[in-house]
Amino acid sequence: MRGAHLNPAVTLAQAIFRGFPLDEVLLYWVSQLLGAFVGAVIVFIINYHGFQIADRSSTIGIFVTGLQTDSVSTAAAFGAEFFGTAFLMLVILATSDEGNSPAGNIQPLIIGLLIVALINSFGYQSGCALNPARDLAPRVFIALAGWGTEAFTRQAYYFWVPIVAPFAGAIAGALSYDVLVYSSRPSPLSN
Repeated sequence: MRGAHLNPAVTLAQAIFRGFPLDEVLLYWVSQLLGAFVGAVIVFIINYHGFQIADRSSTIGIFVTGLQTDSVSTAAAFGAEFFGTAFLMLVILATSDEGNSPAGNIQPLIIGLLIVALINSFGYQSGCALNPARDLAPRVFIALAGWGTEAFTRQAYYFWVPIVAPFAGAIAGALSYDVLVYSSRPSPLSN
C-alpha cells in the first residue's frame, strides 16, 4: 500500500507491518520533511509583517507543538501523542484492510474526521502533532528564521516528544491492529 504518506511514523509502520519497500522509506521521509518545511516557509511569508512586530517567543507556537499549559507534564503530552498516533494508525489500517471492508474513496474523509477528533481530544496536552514531520521541519525552519535555539530548547527540550511519541504510537497501533483484528493475509507477526 503506497497511499498518501504524509507522516513518517505511518510510513515506518507500513514498512514494518505492511511490506512498504524499506528502500523507499528514506525518500518518503525526506519528502515529508521538505513538505512540512515549505509549509512553514509559506506561513512565515504570509505573516512576515506580524512576526516583525511580535515577540518571537509568543509566536513560536504557530509553527510547533508543545506543552499547552503549565499544568501539563511532559509525560502527559507524550501519552497524548503516543495514543493519538496509535489511534490514527489503527484507523488507517482498518479503513484500508481488504479483509475488513475497506473504506475506498471515503478513507481520506474518515481519516480527516479522525484527526479533527484527535486534536479535540488530545490537543489540550500537546497541541497534537501526531506527525514527526509536522513538528520537526517547522522547528528547523524557525531556528533558521530568527527564533534560534529556542525552537529546540523551549519547555525543557520538549522537541523530542512530537518526534519519538508518534513513531512509537504508530508502531504500537499497527501491532495492536495485527494482534487483534488483521486477517487479510499472514501478518508479519505470524511469520
